[in-house]
Amino acid sequence: MASHQGPQRSPTGTPTAAWGRDRHGVLLASVSAALLAVVLHLNTLGNALVWDDRAAVQYNGDVRGTTPLRALLTNDFWGQAMALPDSHKSYRPLAVLSLRLNHALGGLEPWGYHAANLVLHALNTGLVAHLAAAVGAGTSGPSLGSGL
Repeated sequence: MASHQGPQRSPTGTPTAAWGRDRHGVLLASVSAALLAVVLHLNTLGNALVWDDRAAVQYNGDVRGTTPLRALLTNDFWGQAMALPDSHKSYRPLAVLSLRLNHALGGLEPWGYHAANLVLHALNTGLVAHLAAAVGAGTSGPSLGSGL
């Protein structure tokens, strides 16, 4: 009678994930998905700020740094006090903080905002592809597609 050996274990005794057996494939899938995301969105780097960018960036005192940093904790994404009845109520202080940092580094130059978004998108794409491969989607089409 064969005994059940349980999950694979690392040298430290902790269970290993299925992707532990194919680290190079997972890394390749993650990096490939991230690079594909960059290639697909490179054309955004030369674009201007448009539509809601005017309200979210150009006219937003929280982004331009004309309000105290603590205002990010009480204002909505658009720089309006959350307590006001016509506030959008979209509370995203980390997003506004990243835009404020972007403004501090490059002012209203659109290229910097698009480049930061491209980097963040590529990182998230690679992480989602990595997660998909880790939970069993494999290291080919499914994990790459999930990242995109």
